[in-house]
Amino acid sequence: MSWRGTLLLLALGGVALGFFLLSGRNHTRSPQEPLLGIDPPLAGSIQIAERGTSLSLIKKNGLWILQGAITDRANPKLIRALLETAADITPRDMLSSSDRTGSVSLTSLGLNKPNRSITFNDGKTHTLWLGVDGPSRGDLYARLDSGSAVYLIPGKIASLAFLPTGEYRDPILTELTVDRIDQVAMSKGATLQQLRFRQDTHGWMMESPLSARGEDEAVNAWLKNLLSANITRWMPEGTTPDSCGMDVPTATITLLEKGSSSPLTITIGSPLPDSSGAYFARCSDRPGICVLSGIAPSLSATPLSLRSKQIQQVEFDTIDKIEIADQMNTLTLTRKPSSEDWEIKQGGAGEISGIRIKEWFDRFQKLSAESFEPAAGDHLNNRDLGPGHLPVTISFIARLSENTAQENAGETLLAQYLFGGVTDNHIALRAGNSNELMILPPGTIDLIKNEPLSWITPATQSTTPVPSSSPAIKSTR
Repeated sequence: MSWRGTLLLLALGGVALGFFLLSGRNHTRSPQEPLLGIDPPLAGSIQIAERGTSLSLIKKNGLWILQGAITDRANPKLIRALLETAADITPRDMLSSSDRTGSVSLTSLGLNKPNRSITFNDGKTHTLWLGVDGPSRGDLYARLDSGSAVYLIPGKIASLAFLPTGEYRDPILTELTVDRIDQVAMSKGATLQQLRFRQDTHGWMMESPLSARGEDEAVNAWLKNLLSANITRWMPEGTTPDSCGMDVPTATITLLEKGSSSPLTITIGSPLPDSSGAYFARCSDRPGICVLSGIAPSLSATPLSLRSKQIQQVEFDTIDKIEIADQMNTLTLTRKPSSEDWEIKQGGAGEISGIRIKEWFDRFQKLSAESFEPAAGDHLNNRDLGPGHLPVTISFIARLSENTAQENAGETLLAQYLFGGVTDNHIALRAGNSNELMILPPGTIDLIKNEPLSWITPATQSTTPVPSSSPAIKSTR
């Protein structure tokens, strides 16, 4: 053989040796290092196969989707646990080809033609083939990709991966969150009346069955309970809607996401027999009928429980004048220029500390109704707010420009509150021309009448009744 042939053979031998060594490194790992080496946040797909059946888990736009016999949103907690468990797999032992002799073979270890496999892709693709149980309880024999080595690994990965398809479905009814919702409506039973809210820059507004400001905390809690209702199980495929009460729903809820024109509809069917608060339900963006638990509080919501019970709010810094009047007395306060204090202009003389006025105002703004009544007919008369009555009136006024020769020129009414007499220890309040009366709790009379009148001495109190509104004040209502 010539020297050129000898060099060629040596070169080919070196290439073969290098390939063998590199191949060995790719398929045989040290028992002390993680077997798969995957990065869970980078994972984009998982395929699970068992005895001829398979399912895929695909991440789309940050959400995991189950694809198989059923396509649905997957359980993100289960996926996260599966990926983290896979990333942490460290072999307890490793069997090389030379260790598999006699009765220890790929066939006896269930790895010649494995029935179970899990394939992960995080930019790299790795397939874990699972065989029979190991000598210690909870361990399994496994192979990685097409490598020849057999590993003894913890078996937790199998208990997470090989579950009925339904276990992979997200148990939370919808992935919407409260902060993403722009509108919500709920109708119950056969009634056409809806409980409907819309969110604007000031918070939630009730649009039906009446127009009122919503209580933001209460509405958000209502929605959170609704959105986090748990699916305890899915009904078998082919279950008819009528058998679950979907033909005459207990409630129908529509949710409109901000920036969307297509609402999500949740239909609540009949309650389950002999169950505590569980209902059949279906969601328009998910297949099938499920059983929901924990949704009963949302279904029992009423306009009163979700509407704001606070009086009309006014920004204190916008107020330049306060008028408080009853049948016998009138007290007028004006904010002193370049000062926090207030001056008594009518009903007395002197000054009142701005701290004292602000403290009273803050408590006044926290007045909250226990119930509501129509501001009409007998309701007005029975609450001493009808024609011929002189209620306690509190007006907050802003001065928008310097006064001219006309004393009250340039003034704008920010808010006016009319308080009726005490009935069953409660007082009715009408804010401006509102079509509702707010029924306030006991003790309100001290805040609206007795305390303000204590700011002046009896000797300086006026005895001239003042009407509930002044023609010189321009109302913004």
